[in-house]
Amino acid sequence: MSTPTHWFYYKEGRGFGPVEEAEIRGLLQRGAITADTLVWRDGLNDWTEVQGTELLSGAETAPSSIPIAPHDADAALDELVSGLPKIAATIVHLPAASREIALQAVERSYYELALGWGYPEMRAKRWATLVMVALQRAIEDQTPF
Repeated sequence: MSTPTHWFYYKEGRGFGPVEEAEIRGLLQRGAITADTLVWRDGLNDWTEVQGTELLSGAETAPSSIPIAPHDADAALDELVSGLPKIAATIVHLPAASREIALQAVERSYYELALGWGYPEMRAKRWATLVMVALQRAIEDQTPF
């Protein structure tokens, strides 16, 4: 089983991500992002327009990803936190100028995920902040001294 590719994208002056490839292809399909939207994933040297990546192939058939409210919030948080070391490893290897954008994108994505689950705005912000604290610790664990 292959590991999903996590993408970041930059739109309207803000960064978003990580999102799985199926979700970013869904954004393309719905027109939420376009061929000139800047994107990044592990393996790219820098932010690149969508049209310069493999994302355009098959975009018309990409499934969309719609967040579903978890039945067990604690289990959902545990699952998300278990993936943070991989996200941290990706961020640690980004060019320094891109790290802050990626961190903002991650925080925004978790905030929007919580809103999609029906959390009130303040609770969604607190939840995203909690996830970001865990991510910062994972980044510290992977940063060489």
